[in-house]
Amino acid sequence: MPPIHDVTLADVYHLDFGRRTDDLTTWSALADAAPSGAVLDVCCGDGRATKHLIGAGRKVYGLDTDSKFCALARGVGIDATTGEASSVAALRVVGPRPALVVCAYSSLFLLPHARHAEAIDAMAEVVLSGGFVAVEAFAPKLHESRTVDSTVADPNDPTSPPWVRRTTYTVVDASRTTRITRLYGPEAGNWTMRLEETVYWRDPDEIALLFRRAGLTDVEWSQSLVRLFGDDGIRRVVPVAPGMSLTVGRR
Repeated sequence: MPPIHDVTLADVYHLDFGRRTDDLTTWSALADAAPSGAVLDVCCGDGRATKHLIGAGRKVYGLDTDSKFCALARGVGIDATTGEASSVAALRVVGPRPALVVCAYSSLFLLPHARHAEAIDAMAEVVLSGGFVAVEAFAPKLHESRTVDSTVADPNDPTSPPWVRRTTYTVVDASRTTRITRLYGPEAGNWTMRLEETVYWRDPDEIALLFRRAGLTDVEWSQSLVRLFGDDGIRRVVPVAPGMSLTVGRR
């Protein structure tokens, strides 16, 4: 049996999410509704969620704590900088004030609960007047302990048979903290990689409250459609991809 190697999210992100495209229409619709200006992708990862906005004429900046992720994002045209999502100073040095700030794929909830308000306050402070802040929250019932097997692409050859990923969600305590362990291998039981994360989750109503406390207005959250007014005064409907819960507020 080969040894199991502990990896970082940057090492396996392309396996889990590299083929995901169902959320791209959400980010495109938000960019269409936002005023002219740049996009700031907070916790940008490899840039998967926002790189397509470059082709639509938007300048995209990124921020991530992992320098490996920042290098990958720069490779697809995103001007990425290493820094903390909860730091106003870090968000300010990334680039000019953005018209749209996004934080995709529940990345905010890798921060402890006490830092959620700081991060949302920072995003609200740097966004342009009239611009939008959007935070995606996964909706996988993180309050339930369980194990789920699924398939991912072979990391060495995407054309070969898929690998198995075993995800175990373990509720740590009643304060809505969940430990997630992912095992990867060519078959169940033959695991070669392990990723461990802790998620500090919140209900959508709580996220919306933090948005309002940060001074954002017209706050909406939904798992299907978000309705908001664009810079031109036209009310637009933003589709929310399956499995997502999206909270949006206007500066």
